[in-house]
Amino acid sequence: MRWYQATQRAGRTRPRVAAKCPGRAKLWKQKGTGRRTRGIDSQLDLAQGGTVHGPVPRSYAYRLPKKMLLGALRSALSAKFAEQKLTVVETWQLDSHKTKAVPPGAHPFGWGHEDGFCW
Repeated sequence: MRWYQATQRAGRTRPRVAAKCPGRAKLWKQKGTGRRTRGIDSQLDLAQGGTVHGPVPRSYAYRLPKKMLLGALRSALSAKFAEQKLTVVETWQLDSHKTKAVPPGAHPFGWGHEDGFCW
């Protein structure tokens, strides 16, 4: 469940960095005002400035462990076998390896798409 929810997360958050903040050339002149020097108003320490090391868009998906995948497959196949909805085919002889050679609806076991069988 945690893996499924992690893959559904979008991960698109991104704060406004200084490069994306609208700013003009200089707040006031360099000398003569008695105040500290300032550059543009998108500086990071101002209230309307950007964010320094904010979150970046990323994917939250991760790979499931191989043993967990195999255990889930084993469990699903065991459940199908217990319900007698699983057929094991030992050998299957076809004239050609092409699916074009098999006419539609002429499956050797009479299975179709409604039975969950796909060519």
